[in-house]
Amino acid sequence: MGELSKQTVSRTHHDAEADDTDLAFAVRRALEWGIVVPNQQIRTTVADGVVTLEGKVDLWRQYDDAERAVRSLTSVREVRNLLAVESATPPRRAG
Repeated sequence: MGELSKQTVSRTHHDAEADDTDLAFAVRRALEWGIVVPNQQIRTTVADGVVTLEGKVDLWRQYDDAERAVRSLTSVREVRNLLAVESATPPRRAG
């Protein structure tokens, strides 16, 4: 691999990490400020624009609100919502 190619690969990998770091910060902010969700109970990870939500919430509404707040952020390619809901009552779906 030529010297220019090595630099390009390295820079691209570093840029992706920086983008994920910025996105991870934005995800935490969205969960803390944007919605009524027990954000301290939600763990988040970001890899290549894919956001994973893990932990527990009390209500199905919080499950949906957390995903909606994160999905609307710029650079999010996919949301994997693995949150457990403590409520036994499933959400009502239109239809």
